[in-house]
Amino acid sequence: MNLEPNDPRWVGAWWLGFLVAGTCVALSSVPYFFFPRELTKEVARDLPSPDPAGKSLFSELKSSQVETQKLSLLQFIKKFPFILWRTLRNPVYLLVVLGQVSMSAVISGLAVFMGKFLEKQFTLTASFANLMLGGVTIPGIVIGTIVGGAIMRRLKITMRGAVVMCVVCILVCASLTSPLLHLGCSTQSIAGINSDLNTSTR
Repeated sequence: MNLEPNDPRWVGAWWLGFLVAGTCVALSSVPYFFFPRELTKEVARDLPSPDPAGKSLFSELKSSQVETQKLSLLQFIKKFPFILWRTLRNPVYLLVVLGQVSMSAVISGLAVFMGKFLEKQFTLTASFANLMLGGVTIPGIVIGTIVGGAIMRRLKITMRGAVVMCVVCILVCASLTSPLLHLGCSTQSIAGINSDLNTSTR
């Protein structure tokens, strides 16, 4: 069977991307071998925080983390249901999880269907469509992360301000991507399902 890259049954070297990514991860992990066995611990300074709510939340998280670290495995298993129930009663945690799940749903839908849309709408090969999709989204994610960190560092945004900035950015992104709901591919003609059978019997 002679297949060409334009054929939808074409698979190609699907493993090549995993090989390149694995090599890059392996090379980037080499510097970790030169770290000391134990890092020097910094002395925490009690600095005045401009955000009292953020300071109290940080103190609560730090105390609960220290308390959990002192537990043995058996004690942790016994206390785990109470820790889980306390976590599930935290509205901030539940809202963060809900936001992450919503963003993951958008990203998974984009990753699954946008490549197929580019293939059908612009007559592209599967490899080139996915290459274009990755070439646009990955640099956008990297640039957004760097710019967001630079803005927070430059303006010295507090924890509450970071939440407000995230909400504003998500609302802007949702309004800009709302036209994607109206995108679609033309329905393919399938004999006997959405088109008539032009057959004759003699």
